[in-house]
Amino acid sequence: MKALLLFLLFPAALCNFTKHNTVVLSIVNKGKKNIDSVKIRGYMAEEKFVNLYPDSVQKRNIVVEPPENTEGGFTVIVYQKDSIVHVSQFGYFMNADQIQDIYTLSIAADYTVREVR
Repeated sequence: MKALLLFLLFPAALCNFTKHNTVVLSIVNKGKKNIDSVKIRGYMAEEKFVNLYPDSVQKRNIVVEPPENTEGGFTVIVYQKDSIVHVSQFGYFMNADQIQDIYTLSIAADYTVREVR
């Protein structure tokens, strides 16, 4: 009986050591111009998307390690010709919500970033 109990508790014990989540980030360029690059930063994560063409979609898997007992989010920085043209943020867990598996961002012609749900 003790062996069965240990067998059943073993996967639960592993969950405490694996605090990272794999998230799929997608970016859609809804503007008419190419976007040089977009950086997305989160706690212990950073990803750079380059050469986003109009109506193109780029996807990446990133690993997010959320900090304990705090809220978290991503910062999105849009670059054109080595200059920042827009900065915004969106949350990956707010008010004790769980981190989503997929996030899709839309970049408009004026470079504003919106999370698509």
